[in-house]
Amino acid sequence: MNKELISLYKKSNLSQSQLLIWLGQQLNPDKPLYNTINTFSIHHSLDVSHFNKAFNKIITHSDAMRTVLRVIDDVPQQYHLPRLTYNLELIDLSNSTKEDVEIWIKERSKIKLNLARRLFDSVLIKCSEQHYIWYLNIHHIVTDVTSFAIIFNQMSELYQLDKESLENIVLDFPPHKDYLKREKENNDSDKEAERRNYWKEKADNSVVPPNLFNRNTNQKNKTTLQNRELTYVHESNGRIQLFCHNPFCLFIQDKQPK
Repeated sequence: MNKELISLYKKSNLSQSQLLIWLGQQLNPDKPLYNTINTFSIHHSLDVSHFNKAFNKIITHSDAMRTVLRVIDDVPQQYHLPRLTYNLELIDLSNSTKEDVEIWIKERSKIKLNLARRLFDSVLIKCSEQHYIWYLNIHHIVTDVTSFAIIFNQMSELYQLDKESLENIVLDFPPHKDYLKREKENNDSDKEAERRNYWKEKADNSVVPPNLFNRNTNQKNKTTLQNRELTYVHESNGRIQLFCHNPFCLFIQDKQPK
């Protein structure tokens, strides 16, 4: 990082990666550049109220899901809201074609998240009594593939609980603030200063952009959004298993909560 960026990093409580993402968003203020979207196609009946409660349980116990960003004196700062209740909207598209549903999802994915209000957007789409799609969009500044996997696996476990157990369960998510503290401490170390100087010297030399996978890295980048859809396999153990091309899966029990 250059001196200006290092100074901004020291004034902000964002991590290095978060700060770079925030700067990228400032360069493209009107584009949903860092929307990360997954859609889960659930070919089974669904208790929408119970699903909503399970999702809110994750929000309650995950400070990342309750994070908002605000700019104070030109410096981005993140805050963890003490409480955030989310009403998982149910969109009934049961009279629509598959193409219409895909168009709706595509248009929804273009909505830019208000970082000062909430860093995610989620809805349930009803295609029929036996087919729902869970749409989940989380800003990349607080998520990655691993955190998506954690959310999906946790939703699986929570949805299988009965109502009383779901209400009383306490989730043990590692606080994001602990990671931030550890990163700040590491960045103040002599070893980190040595590493920065090493890569600064490397960056000062002219480097030819590599040709990756027969693609010229100098070509103009696009911000096209691409959605993934999960399909299911109904297993004999009474669960519905959902798969996608990502390295994880979500399980939803094949019965309604008691």
